[in-house]
Amino acid sequence: MEAFGIRLKELREKYQMTLQQLADQLNISKQAVHRLESGEMKPSSELLLNVCEIFNKPYEYFRDNIDKRYQLEQICFRHNSEKEVKLVTLLEIKQEILDEVTYFINLENLLGIERTFENPLADLGINNKKDVEKAAKQLRKKWRLGSVPIADVVETLENKGIYVVEVQHNEEFSGLSTMMNDEIPVIVLNKNVKSIERKRLTAIHELGHLILKFSKHLNEETIERYCNHFAGAVLLPEEMLWEELGKKRLGISFSELKRIKETYGISIQAIIFRASETGYISSSDLSSWLNNYEDWKNNEMKIIGSGNFLAREKPIRKENLLIRALAEKRIMWSKAAQIMHSNIDTLKMAFGSAVLEIRN
Repeated sequence: MEAFGIRLKELREKYQMTLQQLADQLNISKQAVHRLESGEMKPSSELLLNVCEIFNKPYEYFRDNIDKRYQLEQICFRHNSEKEVKLVTLLEIKQEILDEVTYFINLENLLGIERTFENPLADLGINNKKDVEKAAKQLRKKWRLGSVPIADVVETLENKGIYVVEVQHNEEFSGLSTMMNDEIPVIVLNKNVKSIERKRLTAIHELGHLILKFSKHLNEETIERYCNHFAGAVLLPEEMLWEELGKKRLGISFSELKRIKETYGISIQAIIFRASETGYISSSDLSSWLNNYEDWKNNEMKIIGSGNFLAREKPIRKENLLIRALAEKRIMWSKAAQIMHSNIDTLKMAFGSAVLEIRN
C-alpha cells in the first residue's frame, strides 16, 4: 500500500468519516477513495491539494517514505516569478524537488558517499551593498575560484554539496531555492530557460538566498536586489571588471561588452549594472547605458549577434552517481530507468553497459 493511501485511511478513520463521506467532499466516487487508500490509484495534484485542505495537513505529510519524511522549508523565488507559478503547479514542483533530492540521497547512501554542506559565509552579516561585495569576494576565496571566469556554475554548486534540480515550466519562472530538513540546500532551475547567462545568474542569485545572512531590517525587495548584486559580483568581481574595461575611458563599445559576456558568462545588461555597482559609471550613465543597450539590442545586435558563453550548465551529479551504481551492480537497470524518467534501452545507449571489473 502506498504511503499516501495509508495516511489517507488513517486520517479518514481518525475523523470517523465513511468512504462515501470523504468521496462526497472530494467530489469523486466511493470506489475511487477505496482505490486511493489501497494504493491502486495515485492522486492528481488537484486531488492531493483538496485532501490537504480537508485534513489541514501539509503536502509533505503524504510523502512516500513513512519512516523518514524530507520536508521543504521556506521557498525563495527568483524575482517575482512566484506570481507565474499557480498553487497546484507549485505543489507539483515541490513534489518533484522532494523526489529528485530523495533519489540523490538514496544513491549516495547506496554508494557510501557522505556529503555535508558548509556555508562559506556563515560568519558574515549583510547590511548593505559593501557587505554584498565582500561576501562575493569571500565566497570566491573560500571556494578557491580564483580570479578567472567560472567555467560551469551548476557543476561548481554540485561539487560544493548543493543539490541542483531542473524542472520544466514556462520561461517566466527562472528558479527557486529552499532547504530540506534545515540542512540540505537545494537550488531549482527551469530546464526551459535557454539563456545560459540567465541560468548562471539565477543559480547564484538562489545561492545568495541560501547562504547570505541578511539583517532583519532589510525588506524582501532589498534582499532580492542584494541577491542580484551578489550574483553579478560572483560572476564578474570588481577588480576583473575594471581590468577588462580599463581606467579613464571616454567611451565603451558594445563589442567590448559582448566580449566580456562571452568570457564571463554574464549578460550585457548585468555587466552594465556591475559597472554602476562598482562605481565605474554614475547613476546617470547607468540610465543612459541601459537606454542605449535597448536601442543596440533592437538594431545592431540583430546583425552582429549578442555573443554566447559556452557552458553546459546542467546538473550531472545524479547521472554520475547512477552510472557508478550501475557499474558496481548496486542498482538494477529498471530502477535506473525510473530515476532518470527514461527506458532501459535508451539508458544503455547513453551510458553503455560494458564494465571493467576491479578484483582485489
